[in-house]
Amino acid sequence: MTTCLLVSSDLIFSSRIQQAANHAAVECVVARDEAAMCAALVRSPSLILVDLQTMGETSSSSIQAARKALPDARIVAFGPHVQADLLAVAKQAGADLVLPRSAFVQQLQALLIE
Repeated sequence: MTTCLLVSSDLIFSSRIQQAANHAAVECVVARDEAAMCAALVRSPSLILVDLQTMGETSSSSIQAARKALPDARIVAFGPHVQADLLAVAKQAGADLVLPRSAFVQQLQALLIE
């Protein structure tokens, strides 16, 4: 089974993503902070989803740590479209794909099965 790691402290949105992952037959592990994310990286997820809004200032270091630990994993970061600076920082930190939250929601099923 494919494993996805979601890095987010938003319980409601995390639940929504977990439901989509279950529907796509993807195991979804949720990490609420960077320390939990680092611990979950041992499961070698092929997809890492980073919620930039809830991770805030640690978004960049979380993405860098994930990239260093799992260079072949696909990292998708998402956040509010009004925070263009945060989206740009995520791309510079090593995210493969950076999306506004609305586009992320629309593309979620496709991202999970790629």
